[in-house]
Amino acid sequence: MCNAQHRVNTRSLASQYAQFAIALTKSTGFAQMMNQLLAELRKIEGVEDRPSPVAGGCALFYFGKEFAHFHNTNELDLRLTKAIIRKLGMQHPPDSLHHPTRSPNSAWIEVRFSLASDIPKLVELVKLAITKL
Repeated sequence: MCNAQHRVNTRSLASQYAQFAIALTKSTGFAQMMNQLLAELRKIEGVEDRPSPVAGGCALFYFGKEFAHFHNTNELDLRLTKAIIRKLGMQHPPDSLHHPTRSPNSAWIEVRFSLASDIPKLVELVKLAITKL
């Protein structure tokens, strides 16, 4: 089982405290959303979260087959199929840190979330993804 955790950088300088506090608040919020998303996804029969043997970090499996993994607490890399990605008009993030050269024809798409209202949309995308496994 994966949990989003935030590690505090104890080497932060006092002069950077304000920026750090803002980042910590954001990160904590994203971690809470990730945990909320994971709680919703665990309700789907056959879906489980565990460490990824390939990507590292937290991954999602459907009856033992990995179909998604988290790059961080607000980005899910989802195997959705290139046909569905195209049909939904989804675009690969141009500022991707993890897959900057990913082909537009890839079956995988990085999906970012920043609001609690994004969670039901992600759950629907995951349900769609597992129908294609």
